Amino acid sequence: MQFPSNIDRKVTTDQLILQIDMSCIKLDTIKPWITKRITEILGMEDDVVICFICNLLDEKNVDPREIQISITGFLNHRNARLFIEELWDLLISAMDNNTGIPTKILEEKKFEIAQRMEKGEEKKVFFNFIME
Repeated sequence: MQFPSNIDRKVTTDQLILQIDMSCIKLDTIKPWITKRITEILGMEDDVVICFICNLLDEKNVDPREIQISITGFLNHRNARLFIEELWDLLISAMDNNTGIPTKILEEKKFEIAQRMEKGEEKKVFFNFIME
């Protein structure tokens, strides 16, 4: 089984991130992405698969190889590998960000809020998202 190359991202010259410390990540901000991405891959929303993946991420330390192996039966090899690669980038970003939220998700939320502000909607939506 091939694994994404980004799961071996170097932190320092002698250490690799093979596990993510989920205690510093706001998983609730990533769950909507998981739902959207799994729905895109499967062509339908599958609550069982989505909950299964979220439960795998509820551990303190997660190993992308174990998750990929666990979800391959639902997504097939290629899609499982692609999903883990994308998810791992988000988790690394969230771990690197002191808010515990991936930069990509923060940027998407900022864009959404900017659009709302143009339409006259409330500015505090962004702050509520950050405070969750």
